[in-house]
Amino acid sequence: MPADKLSRKEIVEQIDQLPDHELIFALLHAVQSRAVVLNAERQILLANEAFGWAARAAGNTHYEGMRVGEALGCVHREVARGGCGTSTHCLDCGLAQATAAGMGGQVTKKLCLMERQLDERSENEESMVSVRPLDESGPARLVCVMTDISDAQRRRVMETALSEELQGSAESVRRLAEVALEAQAAESDNWRQARAVADAAILLSRRLEAQNVLLAAEKGELGVQLREVDSAGLVRATARKLETEPVAARRRILCAGEPGMKLVTDPALLRRALEQLLVNALEATPDGGAVKAMVKPLSKGVRIEIWNEGVMTDSVQRQVFKRSFTTKQKGTGLGAYSAKLYVERYLSGRVGFRSSNGEGTTFWLDLTGE
Repeated sequence: MPADKLSRKEIVEQIDQLPDHELIFALLHAVQSRAVVLNAERQILLANEAFGWAARAAGNTHYEGMRVGEALGCVHREVARGGCGTSTHCLDCGLAQATAAGMGGQVTKKLCLMERQLDERSENEESMVSVRPLDESGPARLVCVMTDISDAQRRRVMETALSEELQGSAESVRRLAEVALEAQAAESDNWRQARAVADAAILLSRRLEAQNVLLAAEKGELGVQLREVDSAGLVRATARKLETEPVAARRRILCAGEPGMKLVTDPALLRRALEQLLVNALEATPDGGAVKAMVKPLSKGVRIEIWNEGVMTDSVQRQVFKRSFTTKQKGTGLGAYSAKLYVERYLSGRVGFRSSNGEGTTFWLDLTGE
């Protein structure tokens, strides 16, 4: 990118020439993230208070005319004579890439990983940089907003590392338990204990995998693998899988549906949605009771219904699909929410429910297979 800069006098003149100067300044200050207006030389014309705090933390109280990396104390700001945006380090910088795209008239977002020099210490920051041209006509000027996502990024890295470590530990425990199973007489006390450990490890592994899938789905990073499946067969297989979980103890899942109702879908993702709704139904069912899972043909596609005898209050019905809403003291509130997310965002279907006295509660999934 060009290294030339305007003088302090020229910067002041450009600031004075900004159309609706006071309105732009007020809008910048309404943004909680760091926000600046840049000229064609990528120098700061206006900045909001959030950016000002960050610049002052790097020892820069008068940052008009500086470039963003210089004002924020990027450790690479003085590597090249042209300053911020002109060194080889800047080739991989999200801020520099977004600014260059903005100068070309594009609206863009990039991840910026910046190491900042703050007094006697350095600090690594992750920001999502959003850049767009201020106006389509007249001199090239950009609005640049930097949203600090450092905490979110660190949490994401920690979650991934912890999940992988737990998955590995669960698999190791399962293998050890299965070795112990082979060494014990069938149905002995030691065999039963080893079986319980193996089952617990398998359950933990499933829960961790389910959490990872949900996180990916929320971020829009989940890939869909479509193939033709037998709808009733998939429902029965999902029910059988849940029979080994504690929530299904002393409860039954009754499946109904004629074979041959074909559907093009992602079977793994549909199973996850069904598992969530079946678990919720089982938890709402008293000991000795039953949950019904029914598959019915539609004019185009199929409807899968999950029934239990419980009835939701009006308050619960209004909130049942909200993330983190739960009726259980130690629940996560992710069951119905995640089922709706998977089906409606990734499987092109619809999820709904009906609940009333005398009829119980039925959650339904309409799937067209498109």
